[in-house]
Amino acid sequence: MAGFLDPKTQKAVPNVAQVAEEQGATAGENIIRLIEHKPLKPYQYKHYGYIVPLRGRFAVAELMYGIHFDGIWGWRLQQIVLLRYLFGILPLSKAPMEGNVFGLELAR
Repeated sequence: MAGFLDPKTQKAVPNVAQVAEEQGATAGENIIRLIEHKPLKPYQYKHYGYIVPLRGRFAVAELMYGIHFDGIWGWRLQQIVLLRYLFGILPLSKAPMEGNVFGLELAR
């Protein structure tokens, strides 16, 4: 785990996977820059919001610009984000089935 203070707010950025992935990408790029004797790229935190899944088909989503969803609409948004993630790591034919997206019991 790495801690990082946002220079704009002087507060720690959240310790969540999204931030860790962004930090890892910056660290990887900076390793290449070191090898090539180029200046390092600073990490810049970007807040996209968060989604907290709750019981059943309920979730709370706080997004950029103060956009808020809760209940079934928060859950639907969470399912869309899950599907996007699954399409990024699985073959197209398996992604919807592996995640049981939108509560559908799809045959495997």
